[in-house]
Amino acid sequence: MTSNNLEIVRNKMKRKKERIFKKVPSIDVQLFLQEQIKKYIIEKNFSPGDKLPSETELSKEFGVSRSTIREALRALEGIGILISQHGSGWYIKSFSFDILANNLAYSLRFDVYSIFDLLEIRKILEISFLKEALESIKDRDLKELERVITNMESKSKEGKSFVREDMMFHRILFRRVKNQILVKILDIFWGLFEHLDEPLLYSANQEGVINYHKKILENTKVKDYEKTKIILEEHFIDVYERLSRYKDNIRREV
Repeated sequence: MTSNNLEIVRNKMKRKKERIFKKVPSIDVQLFLQEQIKKYIIEKNFSPGDKLPSETELSKEFGVSRSTIREALRALEGIGILISQHGSGWYIKSFSFDILANNLAYSLRFDVYSIFDLLEIRKILEISFLKEALESIKDRDLKELERVITNMESKSKEGKSFVREDMMFHRILFRRVKNQILVKILDIFWGLFEHLDEPLLYSANQEGVINYHKKILENTKVKDYEKTKIILEEHFIDVYERLSRYKDNIRREV
């Protein structure tokens, strides 16, 4: 081999080494690799149900070992992007908001202050979809809302919290809305709210909260959007107050 050819080979090897290094930096290899695989899926125009290249091919593509690729693929499976079929390989999974919502709910359990942000999002969504909810609600839904309010009153007389009934009221009110993200946000919020300290599940004005729900139902029946919107916005004040008490308690403990 001539010195010229030897130099060409050396340069090729050097470029190959640099290319591999750029593909996967030594810091946060897994997170970087997962992002690279997601970009690869988008750039190759893969669709739900499509099969990915083999782990061996992917390890060559990204310049890492098969075990590193497998770990990244499993992580992407955990967040609902991929699915593994035993003996067949890895496939693109259809999007499901459920997995994202469940991960969000789990993460927020460890960040009590984020429930305020979630409440703000919930408020904005409920107000935004209220008109659609009033237009699409059915008579049977209204009857269910009446029963929920009756249960609220019964629990209040017994000195019990009616957080679950409050949750049911809002779920029924917005169940016909064609936006599943709204429903999931409501589920996440109430799931977190139920885990607050017991005293904070009670409003300082239980009767007032029930009356708000009665007024919401009353105006929902006649599909009066403007009045229902005002009452719904006022009704959130009590929730903010309870969460503020919760935050104050956390601060005192710290």
